Amino acid sequence: MVQRKSVRDASEWDLIEEGAGEMFHRFCHAWSARVSPENPLPATAEEWPAIRDARRARLREAMGLTLADPCPLRPEVVAVEDRGDYTLERVLLHSRPNLVMTTHLYVPKEAPKPAPAILSVHGHWSQGKLAPRVQERNIGMAKLGFVVLCVDAIGSGERAYPGEEYHGRQLGAQALPAGLTLPGLQVWDNMRALDYLASRPEVDLSHIACTGASGGCNQTLYLAALDERVAAAAPVCCIGSLEGYLNGPHCVCELVPGIKTIGEIGDVLALIAPRPLILINGIHDTGAGFQIDDMRAQFPKLKQLYELLGAGEKVTKCEIDLGHGYFLAMREVMYAWFRRWLMGIQADLCPEPEVQPEEPERIRCFPDGKMPEEYDTVPSLAFAEARRLAQGYPQPEEIARNSRVRASLRARLTEVLALPEESQPAVETTRAFSGDREGVVIATEPGIRVPMVIAQAKGASSCVLWLDPAGKASILSEGLPSVDGNQAIAIPDLRGLGETHWERGHTVGVWDYQYFQNGLILGRPMLGMWVWDALQCARVLRERFESVSVVGRGPLAVVALLAAALDEGIASARCESVLTSYIYPEGFSREHAMSLFVPNLLKVADVPQIASLVAPRRLHIASGVDAGAHPLSPDELSSAFDVTRQAYRHAGAEGSLVLG
Repeated sequence: MVQRKSVRDASEWDLIEEGAGEMFHRFCHAWSARVSPENPLPATAEEWPAIRDARRARLREAMGLTLADPCPLRPEVVAVEDRGDYTLERVLLHSRPNLVMTTHLYVPKEAPKPAPAILSVHGHWSQGKLAPRVQERNIGMAKLGFVVLCVDAIGSGERAYPGEEYHGRQLGAQALPAGLTLPGLQVWDNMRALDYLASRPEVDLSHIACTGASGGCNQTLYLAALDERVAAAAPVCCIGSLEGYLNGPHCVCELVPGIKTIGEIGDVLALIAPRPLILINGIHDTGAGFQIDDMRAQFPKLKQLYELLGAGEKVTKCEIDLGHGYFLAMREVMYAWFRRWLMGIQADLCPEPEVQPEEPERIRCFPDGKMPEEYDTVPSLAFAEARRLAQGYPQPEEIARNSRVRASLRARLTEVLALPEESQPAVETTRAFSGDREGVVIATEPGIRVPMVIAQAKGASSCVLWLDPAGKASILSEGLPSVDGNQAIAIPDLRGLGETHWERGHTVGVWDYQYFQNGLILGRPMLGMWVWDALQCARVLRERFESVSVVGRGPLAVVALLAAALDEGIASARCESVLTSYIYPEGFSREHAMSLFVPNLLKVADVPQIASLVAPRRLHIASGVDAGAHPLSPDELSSAFDVTRQAYRHAGAEGSLVLG
């Protein structure tokens, strides 16, 4: 497991005089300014539908929603209980053939039928729909005459992955390489929840609303943005700015790949117009993306769009003198908003009826509150889709012998990794150290400076580019790594590592979480940024040495492999503790770097196919680990790279592949 201190000590091997620790953060904001569209308001109301539909299409694609098809819901009512003013039904639904949603349906007894309905989506309450705070608003809405459906989010509540309470971090991110996303999976579930509400005779189909706080707020805004059946929306405590997400961590369920290339949070909210929308924020919310000042800055443009569409009164904001949550004051604003637009009852506030949450264990859908093992989870969905994608991979012989196949794979990898267009790296500064060592700083792209120390072996004509997440200072303090023959060694600190370590990169117990998050929403996967830096370092070294090889360790072993696969000028590659495959039926280990998860990577290739692109050059897979972070035995390693071995054999270079 790669561990990093949140604060880095200065080192004698430092090459950048100041600002190195904030370089990555500055770059992210600069890149955001470069790729974020302005999305100006339409000149006329008639222009809006085409703009809206195009933006929705991009959002659906980014969320992986293009992969989903409806299946029969197969509702199973587990229990129906009389709660006085309402009945509570515990219902199982199938959002996908083997994916079960655990839900509660609250049906008011005295309300005229069909009645307006509300889809209530929870945030990061570990008990999901069972949490007393979530029950409070559901009961309150039911007592006010709304039919309420509350759904456990995938990976939460009774749908939690075995041994986990939290659906984020590696568990949620492992869906990305297969083209799925956690927010997309949630939105699809919620669309199917709307399907179920539409099937109930008690529900007025034209009057269905949605609300949730925090993670549930995100679910609300994305569902309402994409599904016109949501007649009114009240997202609570998540509206700030996507730019703010570059400053602090948020759950994987709130991260849409490349969302900043589509627009800001206000541009997503605009897709709800002209339907009623209220933004409820806590003034003291500390979430990086939930800042009250950012919400205030986003709102005027949203208001102008509603006014252009003749619906200015249907959008408003409410600032509550509280922090992050779904507090009573927020609920009473929400009740009033939905009563106004779904029932025609005008009031600024609606007092909450008396509510008494049930003991969570008494209202479970499953007796033990745990999803039976036979049902799908995020890992199993990702695994099934990955296996489907793998069936379309080129055969080893094609990779080895067909130049067009190799060129296509490289072009598609370049696109998935979001590598910049080719540019000439610049050596900005050099510094001589004792012991025949030299420091250089390479500008790999605007705003990124990679410090690298080159240890010159006397008379060396070849050089090894040594990639290690520990950083050059740590490696040099332990003595130079051992390499074959008389070779120089170049040890860079790729962006965010070593000397350029960003203190906020290490958060929520994951050493590279903020790197992963920023790269994901910017459409520049962190793994791709590291690959780019490595490629530029290799180009600089080739100007000095006749031959350049690359060695990668841990998560940077995948970087080394990709660099060698993409650049035939790299003479050879060696990988230590490399991830051997992204295709895995269980949850990824928390020991794996978050930056390994690249959206849509498996639509192009898995690790063995990437390794095959190195043929016929020398490739040494010294050791490997599976997605569970288990070291592979020699036989397991051989089996994992069987495809690669076949490609090397077809290339006439079987002896150039060394496993173990």
